[in-house]
Amino acid sequence: MSEAYWFGFFTAPDAAHLSAALGSLGFQMNWIEEIHWVNCSAPPEKGATHFPLQYEWPAAGRPLRLLHALLHEIIHNHHHTLLWVEAPSAPLLTGMVLGGPATVGRYNLLPQYRLLPLPPAATDDWQKQFALWQAWLEGETENESPPGWVVCPSTLQTELLTWLPQARFFSPSPSTNFTEGFLSVVGNNHSGFPDSGLWIDEHPPHLALLIEKR
Repeated sequence: MSEAYWFGFFTAPDAAHLSAALGSLGFQMNWIEEIHWVNCSAPPEKGATHFPLQYEWPAAGRPLRLLHALLHEIIHNHHHTLLWVEAPSAPLLTGMVLGGPATVGRYNLLPQYRLLPLPPAATDDWQKQFALWQAWLEGETENESPPGWVVCPSTLQTELLTWLPQARFFSPSPSTNFTEGFLSVVGNNHSGFPDSGLWIDEHPPHLALLIEKR
């Protein structure tokens, strides 16, 4: 089975500086297969990045759903290197580079995290759902340790502790920018921070994402 990775976070003052921002991560613009403009009220002209495949997702109210879809594109080998770019209220672009094993092999760049989309919640019985996710993860990961941190709706925390009693709960920074919220959690690379975590969407059907440090 293929995998999907998070290679890094970047900021840029505008689309003209995307190449320089990617360069700081070791990437080149012509390596990117698609650019996904998320929540951009006024996306730049398509010629601004000299790249043909660009998609606009205005007001993506369910960013984790979009991220799931893009990760599946990578996992099933439809694409290998994608760019997620957001324009928050401030005049600054933020984004992340997503890719797969082909990205690693072609460009000799190591990812920072593995991103594994879990199956959608199929039941309202959370104990059954946790059991399903646990069984699924045992077949999809080599890490025998359970997720050590969790982002989830506060109403689920008590129930989650029956599955993950040692888990630490985190809340993304208050921001309309998903990239910044994501970074506010996974950026906790300090000593002792668990190597893997679980991000559960607050909206039904409660999509979940396993995030593993590489």
